[in-house]
Amino acid sequence: MASDYVTSMMEQEDEERRERNIMRDAAILIIKGYDINSAKAHARELDNAQYEAIRNNEVIYEGEEEENIIGFLDSSIDSPSAKGLNNSEIDAKYYELCEEEGISSE
Repeated sequence: MASDYVTSMMEQEDEERRERNIMRDAAILIIKGYDINSAKAHARELDNAQYEAIRNNEVIYEGEEEENIIGFLDSSIDSPSAKGLNNSEIDAKYYELCEEEGISSE
């Protein structure tokens, strides 16, 4: 029983983390000129592709411990770069998207 609860909580936390990552990527895409629906759709597609790449160990790690993923073997599924963008603007759009979707931004 307890292990089922722990597993359920871990799955819920993973799903919430994924949703936050999707909203972060969507915020970046919106600032880069995507409309909101296209940004969310593209960010979800990236997340699904990244999830599969992680499951198939098609990732690039930082360090010997292989704990921190820094990219994917297929670079077309990397999250959009925020280089050159205003971080405050990204954060504001991210918080707005999280609020619209009813998910925690933390």
